[in-house]
Amino acid sequence: MGLPDEYKIVNISICIFIAALFFYSRIYSPNGKYNVQCIYEQKLHHPCASCGLTRGLFAAAHFNFDAARDYNPASIPFFFLFASQLLYRGIAIAIGLKASRLVAITDIVLSVAVLIWASWSFYA
Repeated sequence: MGLPDEYKIVNISICIFIAALFFYSRIYSPNGKYNVQCIYEQKLHHPCASCGLTRGLFAAAHFNFDAARDYNPASIPFFFLFASQLLYRGIAIAIGLKASRLVAITDIVLSVAVLIWASWSFYA
């Protein structure tokens, strides 16, 4: 017996979303013409905590972690957040992980823990 439809659909949806983000990040350069300027920095002439995060994620997707750190140090933990979620969800689909209360709680706890770790760099 494989995954229940709902859990499998959630895992597939998350994998598709993150894979699409990685694919998009691989196509476009961090310094490309599609970069959005931070309105906070434009108006207040001071960068916000997330300034450079998108460019940093793009650089990390190109495995240029030095540039990613220069754009925004938080981009590296967020890159690993997305990569770990893609890996976990992909493995769960591949092995047909059965959804149970324990699997759901473990999934939530681990996902939130990695999210907190990634977000912590905004406050460090």
